[in-house]
Amino acid sequence: MAPPADLIRALKDLETDDHRHGSRNLIDHLVGTHGLLEAWEQPTHVQRAGLFHSVYGTEFHTQAAIGLADRQRIQALIGEPAE
Repeated sequence: MAPPADLIRALKDLETDDHRHGSRNLIDHLVGTHGLLEAWEQPTHVQRAGLFHSVYGTEFHTQAAIGLADRQRIQALIGEPAE
């Protein structure tokens, strides 16, 4: 099953489809991570965490889609346990 449409829309609003992540864009990576977690039958909050796991940037992916100051915005979207 695909991630919820509102979460995909939020990722697109963060322009994750314009952020490079290796050989693809960030949104493809995030949706792929969600898909793996779903296939592994992880709880919904873990799947949602995977869907947003690198929007703040990482050690190797330094282009953040959103700053840490906006954590509450992400928390409102995916829930506190996932964020």
